[in-house]
Amino acid sequence: MGRRGFAPKPTNLKVLEGKKVKTREARPNPITTPVCPAWLNRDAKIMWKRLVPVLTGVGLFTEADIEAFTAACQSWGIFVECERHLKKHGRVMEIKRFDQDGEDMQNSYFQQDPRVSIGNNALKNFKSFCI
Repeated sequence: MGRRGFAPKPTNLKVLEGKKVKTREARPNPITTPVCPAWLNRDAKIMWKRLVPVLTGVGLFTEADIEAFTAACQSWGIFVECERHLKKHGRVMEIKRFDQDGEDMQNSYFQQDPRVSIGNNALKNFKSFCI
């Protein structure tokens, strides 16, 4: 049978709250400020550069966190990128129909922009990293 109740708080958070902690658990060593991956999009890099110094400063960012944090930043960047586009162009797009000769058939329809779904999925991914 597994443990009951909430997962225990990380030791570093207990220390930040001012609690004196005696523990035998092995603590991962905090790392110095890691380099932001070059492949992140613009908004993801902004988030990385804003949060990494804060997290490393309080000892909550370790070597084991880099990949998950990078994925969270990229998910956030994709969400912001989609929202920026949707704000400019709208959430619905007109789809025009053409016949085989390329002539407009004059019966267009409206469809949700694919960036709505992409942005929503990116936000869900981001939230999953925040738990």
